[in-house]
Amino acid sequence: MGRIGSFSEGLRKRANKMLAAGRILWPVLLLVPCGIVAEYARAANVRFDMQSVLDATARQLASEAGELDQLTLERRAGQIFRANFYGLGVTWVEQVTVEKDLATRTLTVSASGRVETGVLGLFRYETMPVTAATRVSWAM
Repeated sequence: MGRIGSFSEGLRKRANKMLAAGRILWPVLLLVPCGIVAEYARAANVRFDMQSVLDATARQLASEAGELDQLTLERRAGQIFRANFYGLGVTWVEQVTVEKDLATRTLTVSASGRVETGVLGLFRYETMPVTAATRVSWAM
């Protein structure tokens, strides 16, 4: 009986250790995926805001596109976009580009930036790229 009793005692100790490890690890295993989902939701929200500001920028540029050259349009797009897109969770806006097509009288405006991450930083993803683009036409 002594041998069986020591076996069951050892098994009980191992089971207690496994339960303790499970109690410690379950919050981590639950919170990390929730944190990653929150990071992607935040990036999607920033992208939505970026798209809204980019649409407004393109609409404003469409009224000025007939008389401005490409370089001036690029500079003006950056000014308008940065004036309206501030403090919305983006670490930095990398670039705002404008493509002017005189044949079809369209402007294609695009912007890209990076969003800081929190939980994904644990996996060496400190920032997440965010981009948006829009196309608008203008009349003579």
